[in-house]
Amino acid sequence: MSEGDAQREARVPLDTLMAIFGISKPTLFRWLAADKITTHGNGTKEKHVKWGDIIDASKRSTRWPR
Repeated sequence: MSEGDAQREARVPLDTLMAIFGISKPTLFRWLAADKITTHGNGTKEKHVKWGDIIDASKRSTRWPR
């Protein structure tokens, strides 16, 4: 796996996304739903998304500022 592939597959906790983009939890969930980004994890695991999904969404949306 290349470094780029590993970066795209990196798991980013939802709390981290809220801090990076300076948004609230309801806003984060609206953005994720609008861009059809799937959250992963359940039970005792922390919910997260793949960083590559955020990168892809930022190319077609203004919701994910760089």
